[in-house]
Amino acid sequence: MNEELIKELEARLIFLIGGPRKEPGAKTPEEWAEAERIMDELEKLKKVKLVRAEKYFLPVSKLAKNAVKLVNGDLGDPGKLEVDQRKKINVFVSVGMYDHDESLILPKKYNLYLDAVQMTIGSLTDSNAQYFTAEQVYRTMNGIPTEVYISPQAVEATTTAINQLRNLWVTIDRSEELKAYKKLKGLSIIQKKSILPFNSTITIKNQAGRQITAYKLEELPPLYQYSKDRGEIHSLPIELMNIKGLRTSAQNTALKIWLLQQIESMKPGKTGKRRDSTIKINTLFEALKYDIIFNSSSPRADKAKYIKQIKTMLDSWTDQKYIKGYKENKKGRSLESITIIL
Repeated sequence: MNEELIKELEARLIFLIGGPRKEPGAKTPEEWAEAERIMDELEKLKKVKLVRAEKYFLPVSKLAKNAVKLVNGDLGDPGKLEVDQRKKINVFVSVGMYDHDESLILPKKYNLYLDAVQMTIGSLTDSNAQYFTAEQVYRTMNGIPTEVYISPQAVEATTTAINQLRNLWVTIDRSEELKAYKKLKGLSIIQKKSILPFNSTITIKNQAGRQITAYKLEELPPLYQYSKDRGEIHSLPIELMNIKGLRTSAQNTALKIWLLQQIESMKPGKTGKRRDSTIKINTLFEALKYDIIFNSSSPRADKAKYIKQIKTMLDSWTDQKYIKGYKENKKGRSLESITIIL
């Protein structure tokens, strides 16, 4: 992927260091500065390793499933989440925007699509990716193989999301659970840091020969890290992310991630207990209210469209034997809920 770019840079470096000189035995300061920049760039390029994720690592902690509500202050007491009802243990989440890039247009509300992007980057990092690109994030989120064409518009939309996440910071005060759970011993409060803490970028070439940006993460995204610390990351086959016959829109990505989190949470835990496997349609749309905005002139038609897409996802996962099937529960002619058959 980077061989041509490496050759171009090496040729330029040879010219700068060994090419014609304006004065015998000397180079201009500008030429030396450029040569040093190219050497640094070459060192990074030769370390770049873009991987295709074989698994999708999905956070399923209570915080992960409520991140959008927490960030937007939808839980009544802003930033407070009760993670253990029996022990009355709370986690407190603070979120804000850095002011280093005031020109960056942020969405009115944090949504599940943005959350899915940071989850995907965490998933890539746990797949041993040293660097990630917007194209790679898009492919992983949608289970798209490397040989399949991705439009520049799709990559641009993912790049925008990456920049938006970088401009948001989060603090996770988990001091109550750190005292309560021995398995978290040695950890600390997740201090204020970017939701997407990458510290450097490099320009590489993709398979089409276009120059693109690759990002290097300083550490895992803090919202993803929280679930990992609790051991609440589930490994899914990457093929589940690819829903045949369905457009890979931001709304469908949000729907897909939400449904997968719900289904994974329905599976029995260590105690053998399992939660109810019925999803209420109104609950689903309320959870995705920042991602799915119904057309005011035809909300019923919009709702029917998304219900059809939900069933396409469930049909796909049934064919892949991820679930055994599902049952539609109607009230009159309206779909009231869907029961997942595990």
